[in-house]
Amino acid sequence: MAGRYRVGIIALQHESNTFLDRTTSLRDFEADVLARGDRVVEVFQATHHEVGGFLEGLAAESLEAVPLLAARALPGGIIESATAQRLLDE
Repeated sequence: MAGRYRVGIIALQHESNTFLDRTTSLRDFEADVLARGDRVVEVFQATHHEVGGFLEGLAAESLEAVPLLAARALPGGIIESATAQRLLDE
């Protein structure tokens, strides 16, 4: 292989329930998981989680993980528009 492949890791996870009046804000993501850069690896490496599996699989194939963003909030109401836009802008 000429050069090493790099794979960006971005995870945005939330179960939205439209029947709830309360919305999900950035504070909800901060209370669960809102990690950027190397912090994504610190939070998810060697875990039984999708992101942990990506990291493990990439390492097994000698591919470089480039952690960018992992945001997760507990199930709740729909994500506030400003929060969604801020996460997408990251």
